[in-house]
Amino acid sequence: MNESSARRVSLPVCVEKPQPNYFRDGVFIVVMLLAVLLFELFSGTGGEGRTYNVPKEKPAPPAARTAPPALAKPAPDSLIRFAKPENWTDVTDATGLATFSFELPGNAGVSAIPLPSRLAENPMIEGWREPRAVGISPVA
Repeated sequence: MNESSARRVSLPVCVEKPQPNYFRDGVFIVVMLLAVLLFELFSGTGGEGRTYNVPKEKPAPPAARTAPPALAKPAPDSLIRFAKPENWTDVTDATGLATFSFELPGNAGVSAIPLPSRLAENPMIEGWREPRAVGISPVA
């Protein structure tokens, strides 16, 4: 469309500037000042400032700063007895959560994680023992 065929239309635009509401603003300021004044009067300090001196803690001697020794991981033989198949590769990490881990052929793995005895009767754990899950019998 060329400019000669386009028609300019001016629309009446009227923007009204809102008038200040001095009464509303004044009431708001007075209420805020009263709230601050009441807070100061009833805050419970009685107009007194309190200062507390807390002694600085003394640094611990160098021998006490060392971290406690990490608990050693129990030997797998003390927790469970098993015969490892020949084609399983031991990949147990000394710092990990699992007591022992094995890689199996076909990109699979097996890990044993010790749980507290109170978890043995947990229904969620028992659900994995059912034949449809992993096929081992329930704890007697």
